[in-house]
Amino acid sequence: MNWRRGLFRLWIIFSIIWIGYAGWDFSESCTRNASGELYCPTGYSDWIQQLQYFGLAAYARLALRLFGVPMVLLIVGLAAWWIMIGFRRR
Repeated sequence: MNWRRGLFRLWIIFSIIWIGYAGWDFSESCTRNASGELYCPTGYSDWIQQLQYFGLAAYARLALRLFGVPMVLLIVGLAAWWIMIGFRRR
């Protein structure tokens, strides 16, 4: 059994599921307040106005949310693998 290949494939599946979920959650995060106005994560109530002001910072937050969790998980997994290799007998 090849643990390294199996865990890498598990990470790929997890990453695809996470990116899909985070993208869906971001698109569904627009809500209506008590007066019926639409509020989205950009902070503007009119969706056309939101697209106009959806700047670099908003794209950076979205990219961090989408890809940050899988990258941290990959780094932690690689570090754990590196530590386990250090305890092998020669």
